[in-house]
Amino acid sequence: MQAVALLNAAVAAELALRGVLSWFAGPRGAVVPTSAIAGLLSRRPSPFASLGAELRHRYGIDLRQSWGWRSFVRLLPGALAATVACAWLLTAVVVLNPEQRAVYERFGAPVAVWQPGLHVGLPWPFGRARIVDNGAVHQVAIAGSARDGSADTTPVPADGPTPERLDRLWDVPHPWETTQVIAGANGDRQNFQIVNADVRVDYRLGLTDAAARAALYRTIDPESTVRTSANRELVHYLASHTLESLLETNQAAMADQLKRAIQQQLDRLQSGVDVIAVVIESVHPPTGAAAAFHDVQAAQIRAQGSVAQARGFAAGLLGNAQQQALERVAHAEAQAGDTVSSARVQQIDFDADLVAYRLGGPAFPFEYYLDRLQRGLRDARMTIIDDRLADGTRATVDLRNIPAGDLAGIH
Repeated sequence: MQAVALLNAAVAAELALRGVLSWFAGPRGAVVPTSAIAGLLSRRPSPFASLGAELRHRYGIDLRQSWGWRSFVRLLPGALAATVACAWLLTAVVVLNPEQRAVYERFGAPVAVWQPGLHVGLPWPFGRARIVDNGAVHQVAIAGSARDGSADTTPVPADGPTPERLDRLWDVPHPWETTQVIAGANGDRQNFQIVNADVRVDYRLGLTDAAARAALYRTIDPESTVRTSANRELVHYLASHTLESLLETNQAAMADQLKRAIQQQLDRLQSGVDVIAVVIESVHPPTGAAAAFHDVQAAQIRAQGSVAQARGFAAGLLGNAQQQALERVAHAEAQAGDTVSSARVQQIDFDADLVAYRLGGPAFPFEYYLDRLQRGLRDARMTIIDDRLADGTRATVDLRNIPAGDLAGIH
């Protein structure tokens, strides 16, 4: 009863409103008052009946007398029902492209992971295939966000010039860079330093069935998960190193260490994401301090060059001194060897002479004297004066070969 009363009240209010609005409208003929609310309760004619009445009124065509039209009207509901049923049954057929996989759910529970191809299951809502990437590699910049407009870049031709935004000069600001405050050292005092880093992560969903399920049910947004985990590990890595060590470290070794840390973090979360590579575009001081840092680095390089040059000069002097010392030692050792050898020869000769003296008696010293005298006088020019030679006593034959120049000295 309350519903009927409310309906009557609504109809009365509508008629009263129409009456008030009619005062401001232009004069019209006799108009039968109508109610839109009350019209909702009346049965509206079929659109086909309205079409038939319009054709019959304007063109004189009576569709009620056409057998084909009556058959069409009679079979139309069945055809529509069959079409809807076929469309519903077709929801059980799933076609997956080569870059797609699907986790098939039967009555809401995952039962299989479908690979690319044609698959048939139960129609919706009893069966459902949820699409998952199949080996597609994605790249995410750690400094950006999922809704950051700066992450969108226009394609660059392979043979075209490199855009200025891809330059890696220290004194030019770049997009996608993250700024971190890290530890520093100035002598024995600790301080803080600022470093800019442009790091990107290439990832994909795991190729195993377990990884596909984990990426679908344990990870809401793989990109945000990878960015958050990579940002955490990057901050931890930068905070544990100084600016000088970051600039001196090989970027390949740095990227490999970050890749292992990010993969361990994602495996701990059971995200089903595999990290393909970590790309370190640049690690450098802030843009404003780049020039000063270049000057400091140049001074350090010059100082290191001077130290290396001095060490090379000292090494050269030391090498020359060692070479001279070795030569002198070798020469002294050679002379000592010669002296020792000569002394041994003399010792052997003396021992032999001593044995000969023991065996020969007094004749050996006389022979030794004559031998030494002969050796000493072999190349000498001699003049012999003998007072025992006297004229008239006995015949003397002098067979000596005396040069003519020495005859004046004979007396």
